[in-house]
Amino acid sequence: MKTSMQSGRSMIEMMGVLAIIGVLSIGGFSMMTKISNSRKSNAIIDEISSLAGKARGIIREYDDGDTGDEYSGLSGFLQKSRAYPDAVEWDAGCNCFIGTDDVSYTLTYNKTNGSLFEMDVDGLSAEACMEVVSTNWGSVGTNGFVKITIGEKTSSTPLGIGDASDVCEDDSSVKFTFR
Repeated sequence: MKTSMQSGRSMIEMMGVLAIIGVLSIGGFSMMTKISNSRKSNAIIDEISSLAGKARGIIREYDDGDTGDEYSGLSGFLQKSRAYPDAVEWDAGCNCFIGTDDVSYTLTYNKTNGSLFEMDVDGLSAEACMEVVSTNWGSVGTNGFVKITIGEKTSSTPLGIGDASDVCEDDSSVKFTFR
């Protein structure tokens, strides 16, 4: 009489392996999504910082102290003088810069209200908006940051996560004021 030896895995063992692989895959995709969102938010923060620094430098170099309106189209002035970071592109259609994740940046010189210039940042995702408004942008003494405005909320300090989640939504617009 012959006896046959069976080898292999049972169906229950295979289902267990598949369940473990599924859990690991979901965790991996979730982590990759968070990393991607964080990378995009950091790129947007870098673009804001870079554009603000370039604008401040241009204004300091060319401002003659007159309260005239020669820099009202500061975005166009930066574009014509090629004083903008490589990470953003000029879009003549909106007279603004387009950066990471199709976020647009418009800079306006506005000396009459006591500020040197303002930057409108449009098209932020809710996640990017929360990162941008909760970032410490410094102070007037360090980098010229005066205030941030989103919707009806204005603050001269970073918003807390609770406040940021209350005002941020997809396609958010944020206005920075710098001196």
